[in-house]
Amino acid sequence: IQDREKSGANTFHTLVPKSAQLFEKVANDQSITDPIRRPQVHASAFKQVTGEAVYCDDIPKYSNELYLALVISSKAHAKVLSIDPAEALAMDGVHRFFSADDLCSE
Repeated sequence: IQDREKSGANTFHTLVPKSAQLFEKVANDQSITDPIRRPQVHASAFKQVTGEAVYCDDIPKYSNELYLALVISSKAHAKVLSIDPAEALAMDGVHRFFSADDLCSE
């Protein structure tokens, strides 16, 4: 194994990250139901902190499940003149190719 590939077994040390969250003071005469300048708990916060939230990686896999892969241009601001999916479609496991031509005009 090359030295550059052995680093995965090393213990890395780094500074403990620090952060802060600041909120503005709310005027004394502001209605308790007025959310302006008040911290708001987002909808999934409680499920995330209790470990109940379901993330994409938590969703069970199904037999015969298909995956999607986006292929993008390797050139910035390129004008794609044509796409030939033949090589990709010849690969084992590739079932279908979709492009903008497959979308409706809406």
